[in-house]
Amino acid sequence: MSDSNTIRHTKTTIATFEAPDLLLLVIRTGEVLTVDESNDIALWMKQHTTAKYKVLTAPEINADIEPEVRNYLVQPQRAERVRADALVINNLPHRLLADFYLKFNRPDIPTRFFSSEEEAREWLKTQ
Repeated sequence: MSDSNTIRHTKTTIATFEAPDLLLLVIRTGEVLTVDESNDIALWMKQHTTAKYKVLTAPEINADIEPEVRNYLVQPQRAERVRADALVINNLPHRLLADFYLKFNRPDIPTRFFSSEEEAREWLKTQ
């Protein structure tokens, strides 16, 4: 296990591991989360916990996720490490993409969307 808060900064994201089992992922303003970055974050998480963890994603203004990331998020091997996904959505375009993701990608991992980080954290506590 790692310290209570371990932070990883890149041009695209700020990833914070909050012990014992939460990854807070902020996608920076105007940046696009790629599959390569997602893989790098998963490898980074392996350094901090061997347990299944929960992911709280909070994109900043005009942040985006490349379409291939949706396929990455539903891979069976990801479900071996991740217990739940919560995403904070503050605008209509992100809401539409999130609804599309749930309907067409159908993740096996419990996945919900929230309008605030506080609501997302409360739900993740139940997962």
